[in-house]
Amino acid sequence: MKKRGILVLIIYSFGVLVFTVISRRTSNYKPLLVFLWSYKAVIAGETKYIPEILGNIAMFIPVGFLCAFIFADKKILPIILSGFAFSLCIELCQLIFHKGSFEFDDLFNNTLGAIIGFLLYLLIRKVFDERKSDKVN
Repeated sequence: MKKRGILVLIIYSFGVLVFTVISRRTSNYKPLLVFLWSYKAVIAGETKYIPEILGNIAMFIPVGFLCAFIFADKKILPIILSGFAFSLCIELCQLIFHKGSFEFDDLFNNTLGAIIGFLLYLLIRKVFDERKSDKVN
């Protein structure tokens, strides 16, 4: 089962890299190093950033879910580190290859998505464990 999870994570990660780096045109974006700038913009009424925020979070929910499945652990720190490390790889690739903008907000949102994926895994696991114990009793 873990081998399948690893394979799915590799395939999904490649898809994320294609979407976030490989398929993008070369650009001259400058790094955006203001933490939570997009949240501040949304609060100020610039709702056009909401899809970007939600998209970055949603994109990493499967990463957190799959990492939790692979590690089969209830500890959140490995998930946070995995999500952050993968997000950092993407952001550095965007910076180095000029295929997007390096943003602290993306690191935050992607890591948040991995955390949500981890919590979703725990919830689903709990439901299945309870159903399994109900069938035994």
